[in-house]
Amino acid sequence: MTENQPYDVIIIGAGPAGLAAGLYAARDRYKCLLLERNGLPGGQIMLTDRIENFPGWEFITGPDLITHQVNQTKNFGAEIATNKSVETITRRDDGLIEIVANRGKDTFLTRAVILTPGSDYRQLGVRGETEL
Repeated sequence: MTENQPYDVIIIGAGPAGLAAGLYAARDRYKCLLLERNGLPGGQIMLTDRIENFPGWEFITGPDLITHQVNQTKNFGAEIATNKSVETITRRDDGLIEIVANRGKDTFLTRAVILTPGSDYRQLGVRGETEL
């Protein structure tokens, strides 16, 4: 459990949107934490080998884009915690927001939450789809 000073903002999800939110929050000197459920930041875009529509880049791979975003976000002071599967978000009586992750093993306090959970591929619902 985290008992230090609460974060100004916690961002749930460390894909491109979460990293952008973290960059701007940290750049404005907010104490910022990004929580990512997977072992690495980036989300679904990490599987993309060619991105041609991201502002500022004519062509970049998903992993390269995330590497740039992570480095820039951390350079402004944001923290990124991976393997943090958020389970509950509760506003306490004192006004702070409590976030519980990993079956109660991790608890974080913040003043604000930004949700950037990302997306998954659409499923067709055909037999054998999950096995493939």
